[in-house]
Amino acid sequence: MASGADLPSDKPARQALVLFAHGARDARWREPFDRLHARLTAMLPDCAVRLAFLELMTPNLPDTLTQLAAQQIDDILVVPVFFGQGGHLRRDLPALLDDCRARLAGIRIRSAAAVGEADSVLDAIAAYCAAALAGAAGDGSANDTASDSANASAGDCADGPADASTNPSAGKN
Repeated sequence: MASGADLPSDKPARQALVLFAHGARDARWREPFDRLHARLTAMLPDCAVRLAFLELMTPNLPDTLTQLAAQQIDDILVVPVFFGQGGHLRRDLPALLDDCRARLAGIRIRSAAAVGEADSVLDAIAAYCAAALAGAAGDGSANDTASDSANASAGDCADGPADASTNPSAGKN
């Protein structure tokens, strides 16, 4: 992960953006989050951008917030890169943030809604899905299996909703 020395700006950051993700056992799962981290680091040169995880991967959120506070960063926004507001964001994240606020007095720690709650994110996902259905995923980031599945099922949609009784591949991911 990036350290304070990795910041592109010569002046020390006073603000931080922490991308908060669930975590997974498979290390490849984090690749899109690493790409998002890199993009935001380039977009926000005067902001310390970090990636933290709830479980199964490191660093965790409390360690990340503690590290940022030790770097004299006093304004931190945590952005959950979750699709929706499930139990982890309704229960676990508020408890983690309350604990960190108690330990890191004087540090402003805020949280945004889950990225999947934003209409602009849903619009981008809908556009991607429509393009995939049309066989034009655009940037080629979808793997061949997903693209083939989207292309193969495009004809199914024209005949009506697919379900397990009429489409053996429906519901299998």
